Amino acid sequence: MNSRYQEVNIVFLITTVVVVAAGFLPLGRMFPNYAMIFIVSQLIIFLPTFGYVIWSKQRFTQAIGMKRISLSNAVLLIAFAFCTQFVMNLINAISMIFAKNEISNVVMGAAEKNPFFITLLCVAIIPAILEESIYRGIFYHEYRKVNPLAGALLSGLLFGLLHGNLNQFSYAFCMGFIFSLVVEATDSILSTMIIHFIINGTSVVLVYLLPKIQELGQNYGYDLTTQSGVETVDFTLGAVLHTYGPSAVIFGIAGFVLFRTIAKNCGRWEHIKEIFRNKGNVSGWKLFTVPLIIAIVFWIVNMVGAEFMPI
Repeated sequence: MNSRYQEVNIVFLITTVVVVAAGFLPLGRMFPNYAMIFIVSQLIIFLPTFGYVIWSKQRFTQAIGMKRISLSNAVLLIAFAFCTQFVMNLINAISMIFAKNEISNVVMGAAEKNPFFITLLCVAIIPAILEESIYRGIFYHEYRKVNPLAGALLSGLLFGLLHGNLNQFSYAFCMGFIFSLVVEATDSILSTMIIHFIINGTSVVLVYLLPKIQELGQNYGYDLTTQSGVETVDFTLGAVLHTYGPSAVIFGIAGFVLFRTIAKNCGRWEHIKEIFRNKGNVSGWKLFTVPLIIAIVFWIVNMVGAEFMPI
């Protein structure tokens, strides 16, 4: 299979330019509702990918690797998504030792003035479709043709970098890598759209559900004042590992068993093992072209600067 990795690297650079240019737009004044800003931001990021699909004259489903998956695997993917969240909680908590927590602000901002379904649409449904179409679709779909393992790492890197902050980068990078392996296990981006939706959707459900649980607790004499257990943790490495480590290990193992089952159901477990043997693959360094390196350097500088030199 011929890969268009050089072309999609240019798409990532164009995406970077578009995102930077959009940063000068007064979206806050144009759209007073945070949910609308979130939708517009997602569409802006998606524009270069959409333009690339049109330019390359591919069917959209073909360009992103969309294929059907069985109902049984869909159920297993939902369970896998819940297991993955415990591992991501650990990574997120470790990152918060060094970086500011950003994700709670995103979800809370969308939920503040919007009904549940609108927030679910903004935070879970739209990102699951658009972000997966970009990172596991256009990017990884081409990178995997050169070197699946290196492509999975690179897809995770780009996914993390475009979040723009160290806190979200840490777990977005890991999620991006895992999601790419799920694409290999199922040979369909639809699988990662399901997982992405479940993970983000769970955050939305908790934001709306926890205040009701607090109110119920107060009615029975319990004072539940925090909105998330993560805020009550002493953020030292030892405390974080003690709090999140056991559940991350237990559910991480369960997630691996589910992943292997899904891959076997699709007849691709041997393929997954071959990826990690990395025999006969072209060097992954081939994927790094000048446009990609320029964009990566920009995002690293921007991310570190935003963390340590706030304006």
